[in-house]
Amino acid sequence: MAAAHRLFQRDKDYIVRNGEVVIIDDTPANVTLLTRLLASSGVDEVHGFTDPREALAHCACSLPDLVLLDLHMPHLDGFAVMESLRNMVPLDGYLPILVLTADVNVEVKERALAAGAKDFLTKPFDRTEVLLRVANLLETRAVYRRLERHNASLQASLDDHLAAARRSAADHERRHEHIDQALAPGGLTMVFQPVADLATGEMVGVEALARFNVEPHRP
Repeated sequence: MAAAHRLFQRDKDYIVRNGEVVIIDDTPANVTLLTRLLASSGVDEVHGFTDPREALAHCACSLPDLVLLDLHMPHLDGFAVMESLRNMVPLDGYLPILVLTADVNVEVKERALAAGAKDFLTKPFDRTEVLLRVANLLETRAVYRRLERHNASLQASLDDHLAAARRSAADHERRHEHIDQALAPGGLTMVFQPVADLATGEMVGVEALARFNVEPHRP
């Protein structure tokens, strides 16, 4: 228990701020036990449900960071719940599911793993094991969330870079168009401005001025 407490204490600041755990078990005593255990160990948000339909409605509004899920329940069993959760999670998302079961049948465990379970807790629960397994999965979820934020930041930087490159290419193309228009036949004309002697009024020279017939016209 002391080792589990130290592990939770190490990540407590992050878990308290960000961790949300949903417990789904049709036995109220199990839900109460796990809820109190996790809440007393530093998990900030713990939501317990004995009806899997209510739990799915809650998850549809906001996906938690970890689901503790019983396999054998009325209305919807754990496998049906995992299928529904899988449909809620984005293709590149990650939602760890910790299966609660008294069934040690190998085929049941293999089926649960194939359905998306990441770990198991066997009933009756051992307090230290509960905290260690929950801590490990919450830590994995926290790492995944940091990776998501890092990837989002990289994507935003890449998008900004590509947008700047497109603007630069468009400006470059416009400059080339202006040059092509200026060099096209009729694009360049010459006008001559006389230069006169103010004392005599005699024209003593001319100033040659180039005029480009392109937009925008400038003096």
